[in-house]
Amino acid sequence: MYTMSPSQIKLITEDVRPVFSYNSIMEKEYNQILNSVVKTIRGNLKQFNPNDPRTAVQVMKALQNYSNKLFGWSKKRVGGLIYNLNSDSIRKWLKHSAIISQRMRQEIKTVPVKPLLEQFLMDNVGLIQSMPLKAAQKVQKVVVENLQTGQYRAEGLVDQIMNIGKVTENRAKLIARTEISRMSTELIKVRSEAVDMNWYIWKTSHDARVRGSHRLMEKVLVNWSEPPSPERLDHQDRDYGNYNPGQIFNCRCYAQPLVRIDDIDWPAKVYHNGSIVRMRKADFARLSQGQVPL
Repeated sequence: MYTMSPSQIKLITEDVRPVFSYNSIMEKEYNQILNSVVKTIRGNLKQFNPNDPRTAVQVMKALQNYSNKLFGWSKKRVGGLIYNLNSDSIRKWLKHSAIISQRMRQEIKTVPVKPLLEQFLMDNVGLIQSMPLKAAQKVQKVVVENLQTGQYRAEGLVDQIMNIGKVTENRAKLIARTEISRMSTELIKVRSEAVDMNWYIWKTSHDARVRGSHRLMEKVLVNWSEPPSPERLDHQDRDYGNYNPGQIFNCRCYAQPLVRIDDIDWPAKVYHNGSIVRMRKADFARLSQGQVPL
């Protein structure tokens, strides 16, 4: 267990909340990578000629071939992004842990995250490769359905095919936001657990786009091993299961590791046994069983 000297405690002079906040810069960088893929997909879609059904097959083959070519390219581009994201995570941790000890700072630097980064890489390469494949599937669906129903004339059919590019662009935005947030959370989690920081404070982005269920989680203390279901807590019909901040689509919330019990204004909200309860410092100290120093 890590302890602080009185001089270290005096270093706590500012709110550390922004340290782990959502990285919109990384999201934009990833979105630029994905948009270059979208641009090529749209170029292939333009080859469709509604007066020649064979061009639909040609477009689908072109998209499938493009997917195969994306492996090496996306591995290089996303690999660089993930490297920068990990470096950013280390920088944030060192700033956050400056009030603790040199021992902890050293441990943060040496947490073995390579397997996690490799998994990030392969997951995201797969997502990028799936974009032209999903576009090809949509082309097939639109063309086959139109052959059966005759719903669209030539011009309308072209519009439907080109709309696939817009759908792909929207999916690119979703992937960029979701994956940056998910990877950031996983890096915080693995380093937290490595230095026995088992509790975090759920933080939102504090704007109008925050989900109502996530607004409910603002400043709630959560144990990494017991993630909540914000939707169930908010009594919503939808249910996305249990998850930590940043681990669901379009989420910009983040986890701020809890360094000391005294960093919290008590009483505070704590997620425990499936509910959010208000708890006094002494009660939380007993619950956490000494995992969080005073």
